[in-house]
Amino acid sequence: MSQEEKVSQEPPEEAQDLDSLLSEFDESSPEPEEKPKDESEVQQLKAQVERLEQNQVLVDARKGVDEAVTQIKEIGGLDNISDQIIEDMLQGWGSRDHRLAAAFSNRLQDPKGYQKILAGLAGEFKTALQQPDEKITEDQEALRATVRGQEDKTVTPEGPTPADLGKMTKREFEEFKAALT
Repeated sequence: MSQEEKVSQEPPEEAQDLDSLLSEFDESSPEPEEKPKDESEVQQLKAQVERLEQNQVLVDARKGVDEAVTQIKEIGGLDNISDQIIEDMLQGWGSRDHRLAAAFSNRLQDPKGYQKILAGLAGEFKTALQQPDEKITEDQEALRATVRGQEDKTVTPEGPTPADLGKMTKREFEEFKAALT
């Protein structure tokens, strides 16, 4: 019988349960020591971690700006304004008023306060981007055309429409023609 066969046939000196055998792998047990890396490799790893952290900050900021633009458009009813215009105005206001930039940085710590600020910004955007009333604009253009002596093609003549003229009896049409002359 070989030495290996004797060892495998002999009962263990101390019978231990599985839990006690595995206890050496508990988290509290010391991890195997890593070989110290040279200084340049440590510096490279630190630089890589720093770049990754900076990239994540930029990704988070981009996501925050996109969410702010979407919320401002929804709150202010500015669906007809492009995201880029709102973002440009938001960045411009943020660069002039440091409080807006601070509120953006603090948006995760005080979401309710940030929502109030976005609502206020939506009102400011709505006022700044307010489009003129179509009826007022049309009236102003008609007045300008009249002053210049030009025929205004935007003003429709009062009276019956072509469909109404087609429905008139012969006598009604003759009366209408007489009223025009």
